[in-house]
This record gives sequence, structure tokens and C-alpha cells, in this order.
Amino acid sequence: MTLWTLMLAGCTPQEISLDDTAAVDAVSTVTDTDTDTDTDTDTDTDTDTDTDTDRTDLDVTWTGGDPDGHRLGLFSVLISGESLVVDTQRDDQPAGGTPSLPLPDSESLFELDPVAAPGFLVGVYQLAVYDDADASSKHDAGEEAIVGWTGALPTWLEGAIPADFTGLGAREGWNLLQLDFETGQPHFSGLDDGVTVAVLDDAPGLVLSGTSANLPGIDPAVALLPVVMFDGVPATPLGDGESSDSWSFTLDAPAPDDHLADNVDSIGVTIRYAQEIVLAYGDADNSGGLSDGDVPLATACDGDSAVVGFYLAPFTEFPAEFVYYASVFVPGWQLMTASPEGDFEPLDNGEGLVIDPDACDL
Repeated sequence: MTLWTLMLAGCTPQEISLDDTAAVDAVSTVTDTDTDTDTDTDTDTDTDTDTDTDRTDLDVTWTGGDPDGHRLGLFSVLISGESLVVDTQRDDQPAGGTPSLPLPDSESLFELDPVAAPGFLVGVYQLAVYDDADASSKHDAGEEAIVGWTGALPTWLEGAIPADFTGLGAREGWNLLQLDFETGQPHFSGLDDGVTVAVLDDAPGLVLSGTSANLPGIDPAVALLPVVMFDGVPATPLGDGESSDSWSFTLDAPAPDDHLADNVDSIGVTIRYAQEIVLAYGDADNSGGLSDGDVPLATACDGDSAVVGFYLAPFTEFPAEFVYYASVFVPGWQLMTASPEGDFEPLDNGEGLVIDPDACDL
């Protein structure tokens, strides 16, 4: 087993669907320790570290909502059982602009393999934006909303770096670690590559639009409705009564409460999300809207994959699989495709879609 596979052994999550989050092993908590420990680290990081402040600038592209007024926290990521778990907060600064990374404290570094690579220290971190409601400059778990994050993980490497890591682009000092949970192949890059931090935006204005083909019946209508309606939950579609010839919907506000589904993960964190699909239906009673007795016909497709408007509500604490969520999802609305095999992928453009029963399954 390589050092890299040792680090991430079993960390690829079990298959996670939008309907049911996979369970993971229970997480061992770590007592918060003094984060002001002097590490006396003189490592040449090749990242232009300012020795006067022991901080390194990180190029951030802010997307979505306005980060001003929020705080940006740096949190340790631990390997616990079969998961990468976000744990102790190590740093805090105002969100927005150009943030910086501190030299890691000794408590957040660990020796990956004392036998195969003695003295090789690793620190993996998650950046997250949160509402600091009590102005304490510290995230209060369970109370203050986490409204943004980055999929790339700042990672500190110290000591003789094994070939398993250098072959993936790793260098001594600060790196950016990008995980690919589908292939299991990670990638290291320098801080100068920068990261994107997506901040929850309550009015993203995502558009779903297109035409239809091969629909049976006469003058079928089109609606944008939550998946929970298929489970018998009474809810009002976000849009209805559109002509199947040319239809358009905009996701421009948070998902209504009656559209949200809850999933409680293995450590008791509730994940709230909504799924919206475009549905062509036969208006059997000519009511001009979706009602009991109407016949579902087909959904919007991108190629052979169904299109889903996915809304992820803010967290107030980190779920067990947060590192996975952060690598795939953004807070707020996001367009996704669902393949016939059940795989979900982000979709950049929701315009020019086709509702066609021959293209993808409902």
C-alpha cells in the first residue's frame, strides 16, 4: 500500500445519492488545544511566505453571494475511520479580498507513516465561510450557518516528501489538494493556482429552458416541481402551465421549506436539500396546471441524462462527509445531471434542454 492510499484508505465515500446519504463510521472527537503553539518551523516553502507575519497569501476567486460581513475559517481535516472529517478551527479572518494562511500549529500536523516515512508531517485543512452572528471570530457549531466553502484543500507538507506525493505534484510547505472521489486520483498544486470559494447566493438566477420532442398527447404542459411531490408531500411547483413547445424557468430564490428533504448523517448532522425537475405532463382535466390524474410524460434531458435543479441549504455544523460535499456541491442552487447509472455531475448551462421520452428516463 502506498503512502497516499494509506492516507486516503477507505476515504472515498460510499455511493451517495440525492435521496439517501451514505452512512460512515462514527467520528472520534479531538479536544481543542492551544492553537498558539510555536512550531519553530524554518521550512522553505517556496510560496513567498512573509517571515515577519508567518502568513502566506492565497489567491481566491469569490463566486455567488457577497462574502463581505462573513468570516473565513480554516479548519483541520482529520482521517477518522473511513472518512475525512472537518474538525478543530485553526484560524479566522474576514471573508473577501485576499486571505492568507498561517504557519500550521503543531497540534494540527500528524506523522503519516512513522515506519515508511519517519518525520514526514501532513496537515490538511478546509476553508469555509460562516456567519459570525455573535462576533466571536469563531464558528459556533450548530448555531451559525456555513454559507461557503472551497473544494480544494490547503495542505501543509513538512519533511522528506515521499515519491508517492512528489509524483502527484506535491511540494514542501503549502499546497492545494484537489480530490477526485470518482477516480480516487488526487492532485497537488501551488497556492499560486488559487482556489474558488462559492458563497451562498439567495438569488442565483439559474435558468432552465428548452423545447420538447416526441411527446404523446395533445398540448402537454410543462412544470418545474420538487421531487418530494412524488413521495406524496403536498407542495406547490415553482412553475407550471408552460407550453411544451418552448418553456423556461428561473431558480431565483431559496427553495421553499415544503420542497426540502432532510437527511441525518451518521454523526447526527441534518443535511437539508431540494431537488427540482422539469416535467412534461398530460393535462387530463384541462385545468391549466398539474393536478391529480394528470399523466407524467417525460423530463428535461442533457444528452441521455436527466437534469435536476439541486438546492443545498446552509449547514450549521460540518457533516461527516463534508469534504466530499465540498468537492461536488456548492451552497444554494446548482444544476446537476443524473445519468442512467445514477451518477450526478454539475451542469454549467441549463439552457437549450430537450424534454424527450426517448432521450432520458423520468
